[in-house]
Amino acid sequence: MEAKNEKGEAGHLTRDDQGQMLQSCTWFKTHYPNWTYDPVVALPEARATQSVTLGDTKALDAAATKSLVDDATAAITAIIALPKNPRRQADARRILEEYRLTPAGLRTRFVEFTIEPDRSGEPVTMAF
Repeated sequence: MEAKNEKGEAGHLTRDDQGQMLQSCTWFKTHYPNWTYDPVVALPEARATQSVTLGDTKALDAAATKSLVDDATAAITAIIALPKNPRRQADARRILEEYRLTPAGLRTRFVEFTIEPDRSGEPVTMAF
């Protein structure tokens, strides 16, 4: 995950940002060849310039990140409150699934990128 927290007013993903993400993906594949991953960029708004080739890059904008943090806090609170018993691990897994904090659940939190307007002035939305 690449976090872009100092994007300023423009706030969009640039080719340089995407290049940084691709370098991180290459590093990850080299060091963890048997693992799968989702390239994710966390930034204030899920916007990219037209020059960016997104490929399978996903986004977490500020609203999605806040929701993720709120749900993680609630899930941790619920797990801490579980009684100590043999079912605790299964109950904790159920809570993580309920709050979409499993790998599959996290993938449902990604948002679509909006590409900065082209010459016509109309934004283009990229779906995954």
